[in-house]
Amino acid sequence: MSKYSLSFKLKVVQNYLSSREGQKVTAKRFGIDHSAVRKWSAAWRLHGDAGLKAGMDTAG
Repeated sequence: MSKYSLSFKLKVVQNYLSSREGQKVTAKRFGIDHSAVRKWSAAWRLHGDAGLKAGMDTAG
C-alpha cells in the first residue's frame, strides 16, 4: 500500500503545475519532501494518473 493516496498525489501535482511555486514551496505546503513533488510530477507527465498509482516504476 502506498504511503499517499492517488487523490493526494494528484492534488500535489495539480497544485505544482498550475502555480508559480517551486517544488520546495509546494512540498512545504503539503508537508512532504520536495523529491516527491519532482517524482510525482515526472510520473504524471509520462503516464498520466496511472503514473501515480502504487507500484508504478518511473525509473525507466
